[in-house]
Amino acid sequence: YFIYLADLKKILNTLGNLDTMPVLIAIAFFLGLTLFLSLRWRLLTNSLGIHVDFHKLVSFYMIGFFFNNFLPTSIGGDLGRAYYLGKQSGSRSTSLGTVLLERMIGLLATLSLAGVSLIWLMGEFRTKRILYFTLLLVAGIAFVLAMIMSRRIYNRISKVLTSITFARIGEKLSRVLDTLHYYRDKKKVLLCAYLFSLIGHVISCLLLMVLA
Repeated sequence: YFIYLADLKKILNTLGNLDTMPVLIAIAFFLGLTLFLSLRWRLLTNSLGIHVDFHKLVSFYMIGFFFNNFLPTSIGGDLGRAYYLGKQSGSRSTSLGTVLLERMIGLLATLSLAGVSLIWLMGEFRTKRILYFTLLLVAGIAFVLAMIMSRRIYNRISKVLTSITFARIGEKLSRVLDTLHYYRDKKKVLLCAYLFSLIGHVISCLLLMVLA
């Protein structure tokens, strides 16, 4: 739709005037970012006992990027990655759990960097509402992760899910919840995944700086 509305001549002229070297550097950063994020995903899957060749995880990530760019939301990319990993592992629900956890950790890292950046640049804003809202989101994501890891909350949600028998939805959601709760005792893995996310965001910023 946007391609239909856009002026293709202007787009082609803009692409034709691009400096080749920054584009090549940006592509290198993007490929490095993909490898780095695949390593983060591999960290989560290996700790769960899902051992998939690294090059396959990279290919799944590439497929996910494709869906992200050609579908209205980025959810399609996550579902695509979960689907292909599920074909390898034999459990799509468990695979979806790893993708959801990875997404939440990535979001927490994004909001953490946003909060630090806003504090650093607070003088540039006339209001502190953006800072407060960002910090509230950070606290919210951290709270959700803590609740997922809580044994008491886990037991309560499990009881609710097991009562849902329609189309085995409750059973499938229980497997996703089991996957998330499994990492309750994997604090080092979660911390490493969080650090991987922070470094990944730094690489993304460098990529944008090169293109700018």
